[in-house]
Parts: sequence; C-alpha cells; structure tokens
Amino acid sequence: MRWRKRPALSRRELLEAESQCLGILATSPANADALHLLGVVIGELGQSDEAAATLKRAVKIAPRLVGAWLNLGVLNLGTNDTRAEECFRRVLALGESNISARGNLAELHRRNERYDDAEKELRTLLTRALK
Repeated sequence: MRWRKRPALSRRELLEAESQCLGILATSPANADALHLLGVVIGELGQSDEAAATLKRAVKIAPRLVGAWLNLGVLNLGTNDTRAEECFRRVLALGESNISARGNLAELHRRNERYDDAEKELRTLLTRALK
C-alpha cells in the first residue's frame, strides 16, 4: 500500500495509535477524523478490508474530508479496487489541487493502459506545479 511519505511507524506505535483511535470512537463514534486515522492505521497493519470499511464510514460522516477520500483511493489502488478513480476524482472535485490525487489517478490510468488519460493527468499536474 502506498500511503503518503512519512517516517515509518513501528508495529507497536501503530497498535498504540489504533488503541487511541478506538478510545476516541468509544465516546464519539461519529468522529470522522478518528475514523480516518483508524482506517490509515489498520491499513498499515495489513487489514485492507477493515481499513476500507472504516475509511468509508469516515467519508459517509464527513463527505468533504479530503484526506479520507485520498487515503481510501490509495487503499483501493493498492488492492486493485475499481473504486479508486471515484475517490481521486472526489478529492479533485472538492476543489483540491491535490498532487497526490492527480498522480495516483495517472498511475491508475497507466495500470489500466489508458495512456492518453495518464498523460493528460500528468500534464495537468506539471502545469499546476510550475505555476
């Protein structure tokens, strides 16, 4: 799974983060930020199906939570889920000039041999990056 680049967390740190998220959710089950972080953490722990379900709960509660849509898209891309494109497009539709969403969308198109679409996304990404 390709999450945003950051220092790698140890399994112990991931389990601690999971425990903290679950603690927050025990008192605030509709806390979209805690659900988002929990989805990322359990995805890092290799529980892709549970991570996807948790991220979906986060975006259902907070449909404008860009990071959750992006991470759901990355998770879907990593598991070859066809819904990855929808997630990346949602990030872009939310008014985000998001380099990660656009780059992952280009990668998705490349994997699906939609080379013209991949090139278009990369050109858009480069044009915006050079502004």
